[in-house]
Amino acid sequence: MHPVLSEVKPSLSLQKLLQEDYLKWRSGLVMKFISNFVADNTDVQQLCQLCFANILLVRYPKTYFQFFVEVLFFTNNLMKYVTSAEPNLSNFSLPGKDNEKKRHKIFKVMLQNFSDHQKLDLTSRICSEILTFICARCR
Repeated sequence: MHPVLSEVKPSLSLQKLLQEDYLKWRSGLVMKFISNFVADNTDVQQLCQLCFANILLVRYPKTYFQFFVEVLFFTNNLMKYVTSAEPNLSNFSLPGKDNEKKRHKIFKVMLQNFSDHQKLDLTSRICSEILTFICARCR
Protein backbone atom coordinates (compact mmCIF):
# COMPACT_ATOMS: atom_id res chain seq x y z
CA MET A 1 0.00 0.00 0.00
CA HIS A 2 1.23 3.48 -0.83
CA PRO A 3 2.48 5.33 2.31
CA VAL A 4 0.15 8.29 1.75
CA LEU A 5 -2.85 6.00 1.34
CA SER A 6 -2.03 4.21 4.58
CA GLU A 7 -2.12 7.58 6.40
CA VAL A 8 -5.25 8.83 4.63
CA LYS A 9 -7.37 5.67 4.84
CA PRO A 10 -8.13 5.88 8.60
CA SER A 11 -9.40 9.46 8.18
CA LEU A 12 -11.60 8.43 5.28
CA SER A 13 -13.00 5.50 7.24
CA LEU A 14 -13.70 7.70 10.23
CA GLN A 15 -15.40 10.31 8.07
CA LYS A 16 -17.60 7.64 6.47
CA LEU A 17 -18.63 6.20 9.85
CA LEU A 18 -19.52 9.67 11.13
CA GLN A 19 -21.43 10.50 8.00
CA GLU A 20 -23.50 7.33 8.29
CA ASP A 21 -24.18 7.91 12.02
CA TYR A 22 -22.32 4.82 13.22
CA LEU A 23 -20.20 7.13 15.37
CA LYS A 24 -21.21 10.28 17.22
CA TRP A 25 -19.11 13.38 17.76
CA ARG A 26 -17.49 13.41 21.17
CA SER A 27 -14.53 15.42 22.39
CA GLY A 28 -11.96 12.73 21.73
CA LEU A 29 -13.13 12.08 18.21
CA VAL A 30 -13.33 15.77 17.32
CA MET A 31 -9.88 16.42 18.76
CA LYS A 32 -8.37 13.50 16.87
CA PHE A 33 -9.91 14.63 13.61
CA ILE A 34 -8.94 18.28 14.12
CA SER A 35 -5.39 17.32 15.11
CA ASN A 36 -4.98 15.98 11.57
CA PHE A 37 -5.30 19.58 10.31
CA VAL A 38 -1.64 19.90 11.32
CA ALA A 39 -0.49 16.36 10.52
CA ASP A 40 3.03 15.90 9.19
CA ASN A 41 1.63 14.73 5.85
CA THR A 42 0.04 17.58 3.86
CA ASP A 43 -2.20 15.12 1.99
CA VAL A 44 -3.71 14.06 5.31
CA GLN A 45 -4.13 17.71 6.34
CA GLN A 46 -5.91 18.64 3.13
CA LEU A 47 -8.10 15.55 3.13
CA CYS A 48 -9.24 16.08 6.73
CA GLN A 49 -9.96 19.76 6.12
CA LEU A 50 -11.87 18.92 2.95
CA CYS A 51 -13.86 16.12 4.59
CA PHE A 52 -14.70 18.27 7.56
CA ALA A 53 -15.71 21.38 5.61
CA ASN A 54 -17.52 19.78 2.70
CA ILE A 55 -19.01 16.64 4.20
CA LEU A 56 -19.19 16.62 7.98
CA LEU A 57 -20.02 20.31 8.51
CA VAL A 58 -22.89 19.95 6.06
CA ARG A 59 -24.36 17.27 8.30
CA TYR A 60 -23.19 18.75 11.62
CA PRO A 61 -22.98 22.52 10.98
CA LYS A 62 -22.37 23.51 14.61
CA THR A 63 -19.45 21.14 15.27
CA TYR A 64 -16.69 23.76 15.09
CA PHE A 65 -18.69 26.21 17.16
CA GLN A 66 -19.53 23.63 19.84
CA PHE A 67 -15.92 22.52 20.25
CA PHE A 68 -13.92 25.72 19.60
CA VAL A 69 -13.43 26.75 23.22
CA GLU A 70 -12.54 23.19 24.17
CA VAL A 71 -10.00 23.05 21.30
CA LEU A 72 -8.60 26.35 22.55
CA PHE A 73 -8.06 24.86 26.01
CA PHE A 74 -6.68 21.53 24.79
CA THR A 75 -4.21 22.94 22.29
CA ASN A 76 -2.81 25.28 24.95
CA ASN A 77 -2.40 22.46 27.49
CA LEU A 78 -5.13 23.73 29.80
CA MET A 79 -7.14 20.48 29.98
CA LYS A 80 -7.23 20.53 33.77
CA TYR A 81 -9.55 23.55 33.53
CA VAL A 82 -12.08 21.85 31.26
CA THR A 83 -14.67 20.08 33.38
CA SER A 84 -15.77 17.78 30.56
CA ALA A 85 -12.22 16.78 29.63
CA GLU A 86 -11.68 13.17 28.76
CA PRO A 87 -8.51 11.75 30.32
CA ASN A 88 -7.15 10.33 27.05
CA LEU A 89 -6.99 13.74 25.35
CA SER A 90 -3.65 14.83 26.77
CA ASN A 91 -1.94 13.80 23.51
CA PHE A 92 -3.80 16.58 21.73
CA SER A 93 -1.94 19.35 23.52
CA LEU A 94 0.20 21.70 21.41
CA PRO A 95 1.65 24.03 24.05
CA GLY A 96 4.48 26.51 23.78
CA LYS A 97 6.00 28.82 21.21
CA ASP A 98 7.14 25.89 19.03
CA ASN A 99 3.53 24.89 18.33
CA GLU A 100 2.11 28.38 17.91
CA LYS A 101 1.80 28.05 14.10
CA LYS A 102 0.04 24.69 14.43
CA ARG A 103 -2.47 26.12 16.92
CA HIS A 104 -3.02 29.15 14.70
CA LYS A 105 -3.67 26.90 11.69
CA ILE A 106 -6.25 24.85 13.60
CA PHE A 107 -8.04 27.99 14.82
CA LYS A 108 -7.92 29.53 11.33
CA VAL A 109 -9.42 26.44 9.66
CA MET A 110 -12.18 26.33 12.25
CA LEU A 111 -12.96 30.05 12.12
CA GLN A 112 -13.06 30.08 8.31
CA ASN A 113 -16.09 27.83 8.53
CA PHE A 114 -17.98 30.01 11.03
CA SER A 115 -20.86 32.19 9.94
CA ASP A 116 -20.74 35.82 11.04
CA HIS A 117 -23.41 35.05 13.62
CA GLN A 118 -21.34 32.17 15.03
CA LYS A 119 -18.28 34.45 15.26
CA LEU A 120 -20.29 36.93 17.32
CA ASP A 121 -21.67 34.13 19.49
CA LEU A 122 -18.14 32.77 19.94
CA THR A 123 -16.89 36.15 21.12
CA SER A 124 -19.67 36.21 23.69
CA ARG A 125 -18.94 32.62 24.70
CA ILE A 126 -15.23 33.33 25.12
CA CYS A 127 -16.05 36.31 27.30
CA SER A 128 -18.47 34.37 29.45
CA GLU A 129 -16.56 31.09 29.77
CA ILE A 130 -12.91 32.05 29.64
CA LEU A 131 -12.83 35.55 31.09
CA THR A 132 -15.24 34.60 33.87
CA PHE A 133 -13.02 31.63 34.67
CA ILE A 134 -9.90 33.84 34.74
CA CYS A 135 -11.57 36.42 36.96
CA ALA A 136 -12.72 33.73 39.38
CA ARG A 137 -9.18 32.30 39.59
CA CYS A 138 -7.69 35.74 40.30
CA ARG A 139 -9.83 36.38 43.37
